[in-house]
Order: sequence, then C-alpha cells, then structure tokens
Amino acid sequence: MDTLHIPQAVYDAIVAHAREGKPEEICGLLRGREGRATAIRRAANVAATPVMDYEVDPQALLAQFAWEDEGDSLVAIYHSHPVDPAYPSASDAGSAYYPDSVYLICSLLDDEHPVVNGYWLREAAGAFDCAAARAALPFYETRPGRWGCHIPPGAPLPAALDGLVRPQNLALYVICEEEPGGGTYARAMMVEPVALVITP
Repeated sequence: MDTLHIPQAVYDAIVAHAREGKPEEICGLLRGREGRATAIRRAANVAATPVMDYEVDPQALLAQFAWEDEGDSLVAIYHSHPVDPAYPSASDAGSAYYPDSVYLICSLLDDEHPVVNGYWLREAAGAFDCAAARAALPFYETRPGRWGCHIPPGAPLPAALDGLVRPQNLALYVICEEEPGGGTYARAMMVEPVALVITP
C-alpha cells in the first residue's frame, strides 16, 4: 500500500481531536481495509509526558482484534504534533511497533492550516553497534537516557552502520536507549512517506 485513502469526515475528526487536545499530543486509530480508512477511534494518550510524547492506551489497541473478526484491520495510528512539523520524531520512530499500519501525524504548527502526513515506520534489517554509531554520528538526547540521530534520504551510511539494509535509500532514525539495569537498546527505523488521498 503506497497510498492511504481517508474520508474527509475522518480527516476532519483527526484535526478536531488534535485541536481539542492541544497543548498535549493526542492519538487514536483508523479502521479500514485495502488501503482505505473507514472509521476513527479516539484513544487516550497514556504517555508519562503527553506534552512531549504519545502512547496509545493498550485497551484501545484491543479493538483491532474485533475489527479483524469483521474483515477489517488497523490501517493507521494517528497522533498530533501541537508545535512541531508533521514528521516523525526520533521518539515516534523508536516506539513504532506496528509495521503494517501507517503512522499519521497531524501538525498544528500553524493552527489555522493543519497538516496531516503519513509514513511507514519500519525497522531496518541488520544490526549495528550502538557505541560505534554514537561515536560516528551526531546523536542528540531526545529524552533522558535516549539518543537519536536522523539520516536524511540518500545520505550515505557511515561504516558503523554497514550492517544495516536500507532499501531505496530511505530516511533513517538511529535510536539508542539505556535499559534499566544496564545494557543498551538500539533500533534503526526507516521513514517512508505514504501518500494520503482525502475522499468525500
């Protein structure tokens, strides 16, 4: 699916939800099938810091099983960026665990002209050493104990990331996070834009 079709009423409901929740990030789910959203389900943002992050209420995510029983699926997960562009952050990429769902971001950077963009957020195949990557790339601390680095589309990968497979030279987020009790959690997430078509 390279394109996600969204009814105007669902699109408007996402924007309305984002505006109601400002300054906190909001989130929710879209039901549908075969690249077409048919319904929206709001969800509570249970993140510890909802002004900076989002985490969909696990109870809301259970709805996808009922949808699957009826022939539909979870086609998209949406959230808002009240004061940032409609592009995934390192934290968004690091917490993306639904590779078959489009991630929608509604930006209210210009509240009068909201922007909604869609992306696939999928883990790159292969492995890399976090310490070597952090020595080679300009990482920044996105949250306490979590560092991220964004590699633009087409930019060459440093030798520290030679073990990764990046199809189509997509944009890449490299995320390293300290785990409780020691150790490091690492992910490399590809960012692939998805075209959105708003339908009547």
